[in-house]
Amino acid sequence: MNDNDLIGYCDIHCETPRALFNGKQINRMLELAGETQRVPPDTWLSLHEDMKVLVKRARARARARQTPRLKLV
Repeated sequence: MNDNDLIGYCDIHCETPRALFNGKQINRMLELAGETQRVPPDTWLSLHEDMKVLVKRARARARARQTPRLKLV
C-alpha cells in the first residue's frame, strides 16, 4: 500500500465502530504526519479522532511536498 492508499484507508477505517489499527499502520501514519512518537509494532489500538488528526496532518504534508516551488530567474 502506498502512502496515499494508507491515508485513504485510515480516513475511512477510523469511521468504523472498532477502528482497529496495528502498530505498523499507526507508526507509518505518525511518520507521514511528521510526528516522532512511535508505538510498538505488535500493538493494536482503536483510534477514531486521533487517527482523523493524523490523516489531516499527513494530507497537509503530502500537499506541501507536491506544491511546485517557484523558480526565480
